[in-house]
Amino acid sequence: MKRNKPLDIGFIDKMVVNAGMNKIDQTGMNIEAMAKENCPVKDGNLRSSGNKIRDDSKFKIYIGFGKGISKKYAVFQHENVGLYHKVGKAKFLQDAFDICTKGMYTKSELKM
Repeated sequence: MKRNKPLDIGFIDKMVVNAGMNKIDQTGMNIEAMAKENCPVKDGNLRSSGNKIRDDSKFKIYIGFGKGISKKYAVFQHENVGLYHKVGKAKFLQDAFDICTKGMYTKSELKM
């Protein structure tokens, strides 16, 4: 009779974690794409500054806009709902997060 190998729990655990991170990463890509689509556009710098970073060690995805000095501009554009934009809107990242996650994830760490 053929004996089956014992289950490698460590391998299974890694597969499950990786599958979960891949799903979170895909959701992050969707959030980034939607946020860029709804991002206010004057010269395109803010929209092109959007990026997503996957951190497997912390099981997190980071999505942000603006770097350095332009980060303040990104926050200003995101938070000021009274601003008029010919293209795009305020709350472009938060709205994309809400739509793409459908309430599945916490917003406690949603930051610009």
